[in-house]
Amino acid sequence: MNITLITDIRKITLTSFDYNIIRSISKDTILLQVEGDLTKPSNRGIVITDTEQGIRLWSQKGYPVIAYSHGKNAQEELMGTPWLILSLTALSEEYLTEVWCRFYKIPLEILHTERCYLRELSMKDLPDLLRLDADQPPESPGRFFKGEPGTEEEYLSSYIRCQYPFFAYGLYGVYKKETGEFLGIAGFYLPDDHDGKEKNSSGGWLKVSFGEKNSHARGNASLEIGYAVKKSVRRKGYAKEWIRALVDHAQKNMQIHHIIARIPVENKASVAAAISAGGTLLVL
Repeated sequence: MNITLITDIRKITLTSFDYNIIRSISKDTILLQVEGDLTKPSNRGIVITDTEQGIRLWSQKGYPVIAYSHGKNAQEELMGTPWLILSLTALSEEYLTEVWCRFYKIPLEILHTERCYLRELSMKDLPDLLRLDADQPPESPGRFFKGEPGTEEEYLSSYIRCQYPFFAYGLYGVYKKETGEFLGIAGFYLPDDHDGKEKNSSGGWLKVSFGEKNSHARGNASLEIGYAVKKSVRRKGYAKEWIRALVDHAQKNMQIHHIIARIPVENKASVAAAISAGGTLLVL
């Protein structure tokens, strides 16, 4: 996406297959038309404005609104929208796609592997997640639901609403490219407080490390990677494929350079997958 403009919102020019300005709404507001698929919940667009009045007006009209704060509108509070930019160079295709998907509650696609794609979970995944958990041991880190039985729908709804927008990572659904079949889950969460040294009913955990700790990494210096493969498609190399793609994604796009995996001692297949994906087994 090419962006030309620096200070005057009226002179912005974007050229992209997916987003183009179709008209100036006023001296302080522009409208971007979304031309990509993005499941087409609307044929309208995304509004960018640098006034509180503009935020109120276009929010009431049902548009996703991005507030633009700059040196000439310091008196504006720009409340009423969750999206705010300090420079128009922030208007990347990735950012605009995220705004669009968050507004219309469309799960974001995160990455593609050779055979699969990973996307944020949706409420439609609930039956598949329940079946996946039923195939996991009670203490498995691959289980998605952590609450009491019967609260799974509420848990998933809260997870979708809070995890992805606020943390910008989480556990994702994994689907087969050719058919869209649900294959499992894979993604990130914060490392366990015990750092993998606590015991489980089978005797304990092993820890596999990817990359190096980096003091300049965004937020926490490391994340924990988790994954669970549907029982009917295990031993086909999926876990290794997902781990490699996620580690690469975290290092290149999230500035997270140290990732760990906690694996139950008895899960030899998972340990082998993590090591073959480039991990190093640590001695605790």
